[in-house]
Amino acid sequence: ATGRVTAVHATGWSERYAYDEAGNQTHASWPTTHPGTEATGPRTYQGTRITRAGNIRYEHDALGRITLRQKTRLSKKPDTWHYTWDTEDHLTSVTTPDGTHWRYSYDPLGRRTAKHRLADDGETVLERVTFTWDGTTLCEQTTTSSSLPNPVTLTWDHQGLRPLSQTERITAADAPQQEIDSRFFAIITDLIGTPTELIDEQGNITWRTRSTLWGTTAWATDSTTYTPLRFPGQYYDPETGLHYNYFRHYDPETARYLTLDPLGLAPAPNPAAYVGNPHTWADPLGLAPDVCPKSGPFGRDLAGAKAKALDDAGIPEGTLPLEVNEYVPATTPEWQGSKQLMGDDHKPIYYTEEVYEHPNGRDMVVFQDHWFGHQKPGEVGYQPSHVHVRPFEDTRNGQIPGCEEHYYYDR
Repeated sequence: ATGRVTAVHATGWSERYAYDEAGNQTHASWPTTHPGTEATGPRTYQGTRITRAGNIRYEHDALGRITLRQKTRLSKKPDTWHYTWDTEDHLTSVTTPDGTHWRYSYDPLGRRTAKHRLADDGETVLERVTFTWDGTTLCEQTTTSSSLPNPVTLTWDHQGLRPLSQTERITAADAPQQEIDSRFFAIITDLIGTPTELIDEQGNITWRTRSTLWGTTAWATDSTTYTPLRFPGQYYDPETGLHYNYFRHYDPETARYLTLDPLGLAPAPNPAAYVGNPHTWADPLGLAPDVCPKSGPFGRDLAGAKAKALDDAGIPEGTLPLEVNEYVPATTPEWQGSKQLMGDDHKPIYYTEEVYEHPNGRDMVVFQDHWFGHQKPGEVGYQPSHVHVRPFEDTRNGQIPGCEEHYYYDR
């Protein structure tokens, strides 16, 4: 078995996927109320090049890069996107169905530094978005536009690949350091690190998403804020419908990149496909899917530790949790009074807990992510970041036969 997800089920929700031996999706479906349904249905390929997905057809250049994406519409002119690439496979420009032209710039390290929406003359800039990086992590963007009275800056704080917060600032047009207004939001993510909610300082949910398995995302119409962050390392461009993923651009409707892997076939046999299972693996640079080894003393990240723990507990890959609690208080042992643990910032520490139904229909398995570890290096009882799988009857100390006490991972 290859471990590919073939179905996702939830209340009022169903997704189905089929694959060929090369890992190409041959059929996909998700609810018609969700975006991207033009891509549902059968999919055809020439080798690993996709030629059609549902009502969308694709054209490629000689290097296998997608240059045209066209959505067929009943009794209407098709929606067509044209893509232009440079010699290093950077997407340099896009023409959208309404004729809007966007241009993209990169630094010598391959990081996107700006995108520009151009006027009909192809030169005048109507909108500019500039990007700031911390190594390979996108940490800030600033948008200036003829339709905005002032520049708007979004700043992100990360813990590894996981975004923790977003700060939105409005600054003076003639004095970027002069702040007119600002808003702070905590970012709630899934276990991989994909944002699912934004919470304001009053504790209100201001943005909530629902996504397909492969990342096609919709959000509540009454949202009062927004974030473009998607899978770890991915940034959503509404003008293209694609996710910028550092070295490549990802299409969540087809679970594929628009260009081949710069590393060739070394990371995976299929150079255009995304990771095998996006619930347990990510590709933050658009280079190496789940078959590549992870760095660090334990050789795996949170996703790897979770996959191993759930597998040992007998939970089939792709199973969705029955319940998720992202705010379980971390406490001291019972013999120490079960007191709330506090971080170095003197704020309470919380962790994520998920409940899964075992295939035997009798047992419930509880997954816990103790990302904060226990004690400090060199102290008695020190444990680095780890996960647990425990029986539902004893989530504090219970042990499931055949499972390890701790599944350590690198943070």
